[in-house]
Amino acid sequence: MPTFTGPYSEELTEAWQKSKSAWVHAVLEDSQISEQEYKELGVRLGECFAESGVEFTGLSDDGVGYSLGPSSMNSDDLERVADSCDESTGQRWIQVLRASMMSNPQNTPIEEVMTECLIRNGAVAPDYTAEQYLRDVPKQAFPFLDSSKEQVFWACSTSPSYTAANQ
Repeated sequence: MPTFTGPYSEELTEAWQKSKSAWVHAVLEDSQISEQEYKELGVRLGECFAESGVEFTGLSDDGVGYSLGPSSMNSDDLERVADSCDESTGQRWIQVLRASMMSNPQNTPIEEVMTECLIRNGAVAPDYTAEQYLRDVPKQAFPFLDSSKEQVFWACSTSPSYTAANQ
């Protein structure tokens, strides 16, 4: 196993240790997930689902998840197939790591990233803290400056670098 360094060293180490796939290890080895490797993940998922007669329609645009075509398979069987494909292709590691690396390159704790985004977009007061965010998030009880600012929370959740056009 390589010695991973950088902001995602812990996550890369965990993914390496938990995945038994040589392909996943090859992808993770350089601590980056290239566009080509990501596309290969989609190909591998498609092949895995096809083996069970399930149509794979693609990786999601947001970088987390994928979509499947209609299936006559019951939900329990479909879930078992999906779990198996997620494990064998490395989807559960590669896709989540790639999305995190792209949206949060320095791996800053999410509460800090979200707090900065909410403040930057005027959704909460400038003195709002990461500790307050951690307290507020489980109940979705944020001290928004006005009711329209809830939209900012969802935009920040999707893209922590979000900046509203009309602040």
